[in-house]
Amino acid sequence: MPLLGQQLKRVPRIGFLGLGSPVSHAEFLEAFRRGLRDYGYIEPETILVEYRWAAGHYDRLPQLAMELTRENVDLIVTYGSEGALAAKRTITTLPVVAVAVDDMVGAGVVANLARPEANVTGLSLLGTETSEKRLCLLRDTIPDLGKVAVVWNESAQARHTLA
Repeated sequence: MPLLGQQLKRVPRIGFLGLGSPVSHAEFLEAFRRGLRDYGYIEPETILVEYRWAAGHYDRLPQLAMELTRENVDLIVTYGSEGALAAKRTITTLPVVAVAVDDMVGAGVVANLARPEANVTGLSLLGTETSEKRLCLLRDTIPDLGKVAVVWNESAQARHTLA
């Protein structure tokens, strides 16, 4: 019990906007929680996470995003193009961190990577804007590298986006 006059420290709150379910995204969810722990955030002692899951019903994402804003979270974390776009269109007053978006610019989540705009930031997986930089890093890492092949399956990307 705090002493008189002592302020209770406010525990930060994250809103997590999930596309699937805790079961279908267990590996991603564990990585998220491990990342929080690596920075000293332990649920629910030092951080609270409000989870909302669309269970594959992407039309529910805007409603779930609004629910999170009513929970007075400090920021929203989401993933995939669908989650990022729903959060961008629905939430204008909170920071949105979107991860695992195939192409943030191509999907319309941000105007460009240098200046993401408004309240959205995050991590793009395979944006073409960074392809040249990736190849430079690969060449710097493996100086004897001769040829590089990229195998791309557009239908697999579409399935990943819809999963």
